[in-house]
This record gives sequence, structure tokens and C-alpha cells, in this order.
Amino acid sequence: MTEGTRCGRANSVRKRHAWMWVGRSTILFALVGLLLGIGEAARLYLSPSGPLLHPDARYVIWFVAPLTDLCLAALMGLTLGLASGL
Repeated sequence: MTEGTRCGRANSVRKRHAWMWVGRSTILFALVGLLLGIGEAARLYLSPSGPLLHPDARYVIWFVAPLTDLCLAALMGLTLGLASGL
């Protein structure tokens, strides 16, 4: 095996490890965002609203809040993973 072949394999392993770090951080932040979204939905669902803010969106909040937080946290995790991994 030549020296160039070893360097090429080492570089591909480093790149693969960097991309794995990006994926792991994205998944971790998405999970944190999902949990925060569920907590936010529970807080919005259980807190009383005033007379001006009285739309009937009680059940849709269980879908919208976790989805929004999941997407934002996954984007943040992707950005931080790219910054640290690459």
C-alpha cells in the first residue's frame, strides 16, 4: 500500500466522521425542538386566553407548535453541526 492511498483513506474517514457529526447534531437539536414544542403547546393549550385572543385553535396548536420548534431547532443544529464538523 502506498502512502497516497493511506492519506486518501484517512481523508475519506475524516469527511465521513464530519458528516456523521453534522447528522447527529441535527437529529439531537430536532429532538430538543420537538420536546420544547410539545411543552409550548401544553402551555398554550392549558393557559386561559383573554377575550381578544379567543380563536378556536386549541387542537391545532398540538400540531403547529412542535412542528415549528422542530424545524427551527433542526436548522440550528444543522448550522452548528456544519460549523463545528466541517
